[in-house]
Amino acid sequence: MFSVVIANWNGEALLEKCLQSFVNQSFKEFKLYLVDNGSKDSSIDIINGYNDELDIELIKLDKNTGFAYANNVGMLRAFNDDNPYIVTLNNDLELEKNCFRVLKGFIENNKEYDVFQITMINYYNRNVTDATGLSFNKRNFVSQMGYGMSINEIPNMPVDIDGACAGAAVYSKTALKKVQDRNGIFDSRFFAYFEDTDLALRLKNAGFRAALVKAAIVYHMHSATGKKDSPFKEYYLTRNFFLYQKKNNSNMRYYMNIPFYIKAMTDRIIQLLKAKESDCAKARVKGIFDYLRGV
Repeated sequence: MFSVVIANWNGEALLEKCLQSFVNQSFKEFKLYLVDNGSKDSSIDIINGYNDELDIELIKLDKNTGFAYANNVGMLRAFNDDNPYIVTLNNDLELEKNCFRVLKGFIENNKEYDVFQITMINYYNRNVTDATGLSFNKRNFVSQMGYGMSINEIPNMPVDIDGACAGAAVYSKTALKKVQDRNGIFDSRFFAYFEDTDLALRLKNAGFRAALVKAAIVYHMHSATGKKDSPFKEYYLTRNFFLYQKKNNSNMRYYMNIPFYIKAMTDRIIQLLKAKESDCAKARVKGIFDYLRGV
């Protein structure tokens, strides 16, 4: 039923826990596509160690191509199997043992949806959620729903959402094939960050509905691969923000919203400078200029 795509880069500290949680799943109708981004650690050995327990296809890339491109490679390979749904998962998570069984039941009973958010709970503090979906305001600023929220609030969350966080998402292959463009399913230009935001907007604009599956749970080690508040992260969050806005708005709407984009970027740069994170602030500025230069 599920084709599971996981991009990995030097994830030796994460993979054992992640892959063992697949072994422990109560529903076994899935195939794993592990796309390795040129890891230099023991990732390949760890993955190969699960060949007898899991249906794994390992795809080895020569270098770190980023989250978007690596997932595209895995998804395109997965298009060739008979499973109707693709699951994208980060390597820094652990699946609750009934996660796929719950997903299967929800999907079969809710055929009006093509996109599904798996509930992401903080791995280290399991009383707190990490993500329950994506939400857009009228200017397409995105918010990660549920971040830092008590798990007691999950029952009160809406089922209908604007899109899914690709760290733990399910997409029908029908929907993905419909919105795939010349840059891929995920836009490979993004490398990392906001690639799922762009995809969510394309799916939403094409009329595909997204749902939160509250009882399907993964435990997520937030930013375990991409460190929090690093210059790398700040750069791609900035450059890719403008990329997804320009791509998913009309020219008129995009230029009308420019003052709001600039204010958001300025506020963040000031915040980073006050926190004495000058390298992160410089990365934000570089992200703006590289977007304008088309880099």
